[in-house]
Amino acid sequence: MSAEDVGYGEDATGDDPWEGAAKELTPDKSLARIAANAKFTVATVTVVGAALTALGLVTVQTVNMDHTSRALAELSVSAGLLAVLLALLYLALRVREVNTQNLVQVEDWYRSEFRRAWVAVAAGWVLIVAVLLAGIAGLHSTLVSRAELPPQLALQVESIGCKRNVTASATLMNMRVGALVILRLTGEPTGGKPVLLVESKMTVNNTGTAMVSPGTTKVISYPKYLLVVLVDGRRLASMTVP
Repeated sequence: MSAEDVGYGEDATGDDPWEGAAKELTPDKSLARIAANAKFTVATVTVVGAALTALGLVTVQTVNMDHTSRALAELSVSAGLLAVLLALLYLALRVREVNTQNLVQVEDWYRSEFRRAWVAVAAGWVLIVAVLLAGIAGLHSTLVSRAELPPQLALQVESIGCKRNVTASATLMNMRVGALVILRLTGEPTGGKPVLLVESKMTVNNTGTAMVSPGTTKVISYPKYLLVVLVDGRRLASMTVP
């Protein structure tokens, strides 16, 4: 075989990509990544609030109106606070003297730091649980909000001699925009016809909500007071006092 028949390939560089990756797994760089993750947990805890409101599709007030959503939201907030506390616990400054010339002490220090790393790991997982719970709460409240919610009624009767101060209000949500809401308060005498005491009207705004609150009205004493809410002529809810 002549020299012309000999083929020459590229020179081997000896560079193995896994050798470079292995250098990133040194104790000092590993601890730096753990600390960065703990800081990230603290900085991103606000994502719980974003998930709770379903990325702005619902309000916290809407979440609070549903018992299931409110319970999930409370668990989510608690988990978020726990995640922050765990992350801060890991990041809390600690002072320990180490002789850097003594490799045994250096190794012991790194091992003790790695033993504490579970706190930062737990903080990250707890934050994930918090976001998951918040997301479920937000989505649940979104589904609930699509349905017509029962109005919230309030009726207070205060005795002043032979007179009464009556305060009535109604809050409606997820109603048809432009619907006519009527709040009607009547006095119910014994064996007689109801007497109209207060009647207030308003239309549902473009957010689907309406709050009717005519204020305090001074009336004569009746054995019973009836508060009725009508929407487009349909009786939606009522309550009596006493």
